[in-house]
Amino acid sequence: MQLHIINEVGYEHGQEDMAAPVDLPLLQDTFEQKAWLDWNVTYRDVVVLDESGNHVGVYNLTNNDLADSANREALEDLLMSAMD
Repeated sequence: MQLHIINEVGYEHGQEDMAAPVDLPLLQDTFEQKAWLDWNVTYRDVVVLDESGNHVGVYNLTNNDLADSANREALEDLLMSAMD
């Protein structure tokens, strides 16, 4: 399983602050790629893809605080479903 941060087009100035607290690869979306638009991403979405790049699901961290163990478990279940 791989995890990446994808920064929205227009927010390039915040890349250093975003990547600093975590050790994950940071990818910058572009107008040509338009991943945020194609995937209909909302701020703080975790977009889950399977190994072929097919959309499995979305989990929003603003609406589902990971301090709540039920929310953490739900996200873990979604991530694991991408590996099946």
